[in-house]
Amino acid sequence: MVPIFYKVKPAQVRYLKGRLRDAFIARNESVDGIDFKEWEDALEEVSKLEALESEEIDNGHEGTLVEMIFRKVMLYLKRLFQLNVPEQLVGIDDCVEQIMRLIDSEFNRTRIIGIYGMGGSGKTTLAKVLYNRLSSRLHYHSFVADIRETSQRKGICYVQNQLISALIENFDGVTNVDEGIGVIKSLVKNKNVLILFDDMDDDTHLNALVGDGSWCSSRSVIIITTRNKNILDKIEASIMYQVDRLPSDVSLILFSRHAFRKDSPPSGYE
Repeated sequence: MVPIFYKVKPAQVRYLKGRLRDAFIARNESVDGIDFKEWEDALEEVSKLEALESEEIDNGHEGTLVEMIFRKVMLYLKRLFQLNVPEQLVGIDDCVEQIMRLIDSEFNRTRIIGIYGMGGSGKTTLAKVLYNRLSSRLHYHSFVADIRETSQRKGICYVQNQLISALIENFDGVTNVDEGIGVIKSLVKNKNVLILFDDMDDDTHLNALVGDGSWCSSRSVIIITTRNKNILDKIEASIMYQVDRLPSDVSLILFSRHAFRKDSPPSGYE
């Protein structure tokens, strides 16, 4: 719930002051059969919640208020989003269950899950499935995609801003890597976060986005996909999982599902 106090102060709602009090009394006198004490109690509870006050936002500018409401709602909705994964998944369930058992065995501290292997081996798909499975457990989520390519084109500071904007609303962005490190550390230390870093390539990415792994609060989960296992060794990942190429029989099932919509090719296509 995000209360919005539009041209009224929280104290006026809590203690029923001013015009709100007059309106409440008038309503109380004109309507029978309604327990107005319940209304009073509800208003008092709402007034204690973190809220938006229209008169405190940009000197009461309504356009700014609408934008802030939109950003806050989108931030909450993003926590419900699931990452898109292919429908035709083969041979991934056992991998997911194996990693989930390892996570559940000690879920009282930050878990860093490293998934490594050659390009095109299915690391990102596996990581997305894990992310979707874990998303209901943690309050703040962020999927940072294609770190290697994005940082080459736009710089690691741009990637930092992607992460930060998923964790906080009304953020204008950092302008250098050191500033980004400071902001990220301050954001994640008191939050239970789920972050998927996709295609992390070198120590520069590691240092700028997750540090030595101690930034996050307990119960947080960090998932890293990479072609470079040394990154996972350096951060001392809690769980390391190597993704190999699919065996030929599993590859045939996957191909058949895409090509023929069933688990095996028709007669004459074997």
